[in-house]
Amino acid sequence: MLHSTALFVRLRRICVHIVVLVSVISALLPSGLAAQASARPGRFVIAPQPKARTVTTSENMFYGQLTTGSTRTIVLNWSQTAARMGSYDVYKSVGSTGATKIGTTTFVADAAALSTAFVTAPRQLLALQHAYSTTGLYTDTVSVAALHTSLASINTLIDYPSRSVTDTVLIEKTRFAIQRFPILAQAVGLSYRDTDTTNSRATLTYTIRNAGTSALLGTIVVAPDGTTTNLPTPTGLREAGVYDGPSDLGIIGTSRTATA
Repeated sequence: MLHSTALFVRLRRICVHIVVLVSVISALLPSGLAAQASARPGRFVIAPQPKARTVTTSENMFYGQLTTGSTRTIVLNWSQTAARMGSYDVYKSVGSTGATKIGTTTFVADAAALSTAFVTAPRQLLALQHAYSTTGLYTDTVSVAALHTSLASINTLIDYPSRSVTDTVLIEKTRFAIQRFPILAQAVGLSYRDTDTTNSRATLTYTIRNAGTSALLGTIVVAPDGTTTNLPTPTGLREAGVYDGPSDLGIIGTSRTATA
């Protein structure tokens, strides 16, 4: 009994010495060091944003397509290139055939034409009117005429050797809006919609040129919708044994008993 009491006393003294030692070390540390260590932010990794699928030999030209029955709708978009808003000739070839001009994009002539472009998407037009408000208040909007004027000024502002901050903000805002709203991209001549009812399973090649010239902007190759990618056939695969019990066990209507 005396031995146990003496052992307990020694352990208590050791604990007291440890507490005193920790207190002394803490007093010697620079003030706030522990707090700084605890406040240090955790590590994080900035993951690269996935780049949109490029389906062209030209950088930053894209398409989207939808096939319904024999009708194939393709929307071409080159708004992320260095192309200016304006007019472009669109050529199309089916398979290995020669290219044929199918249309010309243009910049909307006036505010009325801009409104007509958004007739099926009035909320998108309203969102643009809010975005171009100079007050920054979500309740304020600009007129469609003022919106058209702002869009029409971009090509000129880009050519200015020195621009104001306001001009630069307007350019960046317009670049974002054109990439965000496909209808706007078509309205300013940087996108084209093609409806094809005879070539639902053919590869189509679209060539974009500056209107009235042979100056090439780029090409977009559109494979048939739902085409299987040309990947090598995998080898050495085997079925995973997820469940190796009786094949009918647990299936409604089975004749197997629960203890099968």
